[in-house]
Amino acid sequence: ASPFSQTFTQSGSIGTATFSLASGTLPAGLTLAGNGTLSGTPLQTGSFPITVRATDSNGCSGTGPTFTLVIGCQTITVTNPATTTGTASSAFSQAFTQSGAIGTATFTLASGTLPAGLTLAANGTLSGTPTQTGSFPITVTATDSNGCSGTGATYTLTVGCQTITITNPANSNGTVSTPFSEAFTQSGAIGTTT
Repeated sequence: ASPFSQTFTQSGSIGTATFSLASGTLPAGLTLAGNGTLSGTPLQTGSFPITVRATDSNGCSGTGPTFTLVIGCQTITVTNPATTTGTASSAFSQAFTQSGAIGTATFTLASGTLPAGLTLAANGTLSGTPTQTGSFPITVTATDSNGCSGTGATYTLTVGCQTITITNPANSNGTVSTPFSEAFTQSGAIGTTT
């Protein structure tokens, strides 16, 4: 996705020479002008072998040797979300963004492991309800329609503990020499509670 401009030249024509594509296909975004200038902003990656013909004022023409234009990937930058903390059992949603992709960018996990309950969607949204606490360093890659990609810096998501509420038993009175059994209860715990 960077501007490109190169000029084909000729010798031997009489009058004005007009350049045209004799064979091959140019990448999307580039055109060959009649004056021999190949220019534009390429939107495709790959190798593009072409030949160019110059035709003079008398209709006489000559075709040059194969010219192979190689278009490489542009830089794709992934930007991490500003929010890096979440709470277990609480909904979480943050978006990774990118710049530089051509067409649709697809986001994937490049390294690391997400806490249970969170997923990274193809559109870059990291969301869900985490059920695991701890620190989770990950990297995310954005890949565009041409297969070009960029990976962001490490993003470390820290998931803290949720609030666990303990409810005391309703009966707080017992009698000497009489069995006593009352249960404390809780809400908010994940998994087995001790």
